[in-house]
Amino acid sequence: MEVRVEGEDDPPRFNEKLHCERCDLDYRSPTAAVFSFNNPLGACEACRGFGRVIDIDPDLVIPDGGLSLAGGAIKPFQTPSFQECQRDLLRFLRRKGIPADRPWRELDPGVQRLIWEGEGKGNGPWYGIHGLFKWLEGRRYKKQSRIFLARYRRYLPCPACGGSRLKPEALLFRLSGKTLPEVERMSISEAGEFFRGWTPPRRGAEDRATELLLREIRGRLEFLRDVGLGYVSLGRQSRTLSGGETQRVTLATALGASFTSTLYVLDEPSVGLHPREKERLARVLRKLAGAGNAVVVVEHDPVFIRHADRVIDLGPGPGRDGGRVVHEGTVAGLLQSRESPTAAYLRGELQIARPEGRRKPSRGELRVRGARENNLKNLDVRFPLGVLVCVTGVSGSGKSTLIDQVLYRNLKRLMGRQVMEPGVCRTIEGVERISDVLLVDQSPLTRSSRMNPATYLRVLEPLRAAFAASDPARALGLGRSAFSFNSSAGACPHCRGSGYERVELQFLPDVYIRCPGCDGKRFRPEVLGVRCRGFNIAELLSLPAAEVAKVFADDEGVAGALRPLLDIGLGYLSLNQSAPTLSGGAAQRLKVARHLAEARRAENLLFLLDEPTTGLHPANVSDLVGAFHQLVDAGHSVIVVEHDMDVARSADWIIDLGPEGG
Repeated sequence: MEVRVEGEDDPPRFNEKLHCERCDLDYRSPTAAVFSFNNPLGACEACRGFGRVIDIDPDLVIPDGGLSLAGGAIKPFQTPSFQECQRDLLRFLRRKGIPADRPWRELDPGVQRLIWEGEGKGNGPWYGIHGLFKWLEGRRYKKQSRIFLARYRRYLPCPACGGSRLKPEALLFRLSGKTLPEVERMSISEAGEFFRGWTPPRRGAEDRATELLLREIRGRLEFLRDVGLGYVSLGRQSRTLSGGETQRVTLATALGASFTSTLYVLDEPSVGLHPREKERLARVLRKLAGAGNAVVVVEHDPVFIRHADRVIDLGPGPGRDGGRVVHEGTVAGLLQSRESPTAAYLRGELQIARPEGRRKPSRGELRVRGARENNLKNLDVRFPLGVLVCVTGVSGSGKSTLIDQVLYRNLKRLMGRQVMEPGVCRTIEGVERISDVLLVDQSPLTRSSRMNPATYLRVLEPLRAAFAASDPARALGLGRSAFSFNSSAGACPHCRGSGYERVELQFLPDVYIRCPGCDGKRFRPEVLGVRCRGFNIAELLSLPAAEVAKVFADDEGVAGALRPLLDIGLGYLSLNQSAPTLSGGAAQRLKVARHLAEARRAENLLFLLDEPTTGLHPANVSDLVGAFHQLVDAGHSVIVVEHDMDVARSADWIIDLGPEGG
């Protein structure tokens, strides 16, 4: 239908179907599947709903723009398999009169493009860098080709959907002028304001359903904001969330479900929260308890302890010195306890000792220019070397982005290492001042139960040497390999050194039972018969690290290997405790202990740590800070992302990001 309006040359046209007469465009009837990138009806066909495609990364192919083409600027051409490509390139340069000894970054952009793209079909024999990778793509059936391609690839926004992950037809529909991807790019706080200000059009019987959906959306956004996630964008991928953020999303889901008579158990919900936001989360938990639920929180933070109705304090120490109920009752009763380290901390008697003097930056600095990843707004920041630097700021201010994605990944790339998706920045200066960079995060050490503190810190090596040198071992002809449960010479033949056997059950999960051959000790009987200083190898590994250090106090090999573990405050840890059973905080401290040991043999290392106090009691934080100062005193540099103000007060230099998140 066409409507003629007086005074207008272009009359509006109308159609009974979802069809635009002006541009001759058909619309599909909108369904939920059209707006879901997890559904084939809505997912972009080019990237299949991922929003990204994988492509060759020029920065990995040419990691150092200061090198010339003759000097090996193109990294894949320097491998033995593709040295012929380097010779082809030099022949092409001579034929075209292009200088081969000029640094890559000084070449004309047109020349750089010609080297990348080649001369094209029929224009010459030079196939270009892309020609090599295209040839390798055709040989992906070979494992070597797949491995080689993976070294030089990166993820880029999908050119078809621009990263929206949806088909074009989903972008034809708007809500108050915004498409679904535009709404997903909003932070939770911005989305809350958007939906509070949006009024649905009146459509009779549909009004009640729309109002119900709108009320649900507003409520869920409010719950997410209440748990301190107002800075997170709606479309943020779950793999990029920290452990604390993931836990708070789950908490917001529980709040939205409006359950009653339910038991909620939260393990360290304050992880990743600035002190300003902890009060708000504590009030949310009280609100959840006030709705008729039972809320049990495992916490070290005094804010949550003071908000509790009832406190159960375990201790008084870690490991074998713990496992008892020191106090059970009110917070006021806990404060009166003289046995509890937690009470001493709440009373202000237990504090981290501040350094007597602050170190002055004297070994230069790293300077990041133009950091623009996530929440960072074209940031210029300098990190002095040879001191303890603490990066602080509210949640969502960009601390982890700056340290992990921008600083760590770009430093690794500048050193010629393969890393995943470095953050965007213009440049990083001062890389030559450090020998290597190490990121210590809270990721699990391994999923294998065969790794434990003894194997991870290489304590088992001197222990095996001590047992192999004993008289009983010599009499039996047992060498060092016999005292390892990862070796066939020493492992129990029934469980092969795992200490348990797996029983497969149909239609039910597998059951693990203690090995009947070794009773969970993991070694052969003849190996367990060998004693050194009154212990067999299984008994020794079951002891806490501090007790093993006392037994081998005169053996510098064993005592030296255990010293970093004791310095970091993990002397209570059993040497045979399986790595997957360690908490995130213990796993991170084990990594620090290993780096403490390795730091003695290296120079000018840069250590980056993301919230290392997570899961630590204030009594343990002091040991951790002492380890940081040991690393700095040994000639290294330490940068810590932290919300714990005691750690910040112990630092030599503070970088505060903000003022808000998002």
